[in-house]
Amino acid sequence: TAYMLYALAVSGYRSRKMAAALADYQGKKDPYTLALMANIHAMQSNKQTPQILKQLSKVLKEYQPQRNAYRPFNSYGTSYQLEITALATMAFLRASSTPDQVQSLIVQILASRDRQGLWHTTRATAQVLEALALATRYKYGQSDGELSITVNGKQQLHKINSQAYKLFELSSLTKGDNN
Repeated sequence: TAYMLYALAVSGYRSRKMAAALADYQGKKDPYTLALMANIHAMQSNKQTPQILKQLSKVLKEYQPQRNAYRPFNSYGTSYQLEITALATMAFLRASSTPDQVQSLIVQILASRDRQGLWHTTRATAQVLEALALATRYKYGQSDGELSITVNGKQQLHKINSQAYKLFELSSLTKGDNN
């Protein structure tokens, strides 16, 4: 039900029945459900948003996964943590939280990629990409800098700006299919 409410909120739907269903989730301590609820409240600019974000922040700090606890979509381990972190990141972004909160969550997300550069499962990767895409709408931290890209021992340096997407031409660094 929580995920359905989240989907309805993303679509912009609002109703009294939805508000009543949200009230049923008050006091939940499950981090996944709490992150979903925080997103819904933030999207609807609900008065309870700061309180729920405070509770979410506390739960994220204290959360210790339980072996046999219910987990949505049979997620577990690292992918479950990533899903929670991505949902929390989106909630804090949508509520225009402090840059430090958001930046720390984004750093956790970026540091959790697997060997293929993804985030362990399809669901976790999709939620992380949604959170990172949402983060591009907000300006946090330094906006200009340099990006160093190294392929096959050859390096390219690029000036970057957080306000624009940039396409990098790297064909001069590649060696066919062996990179």
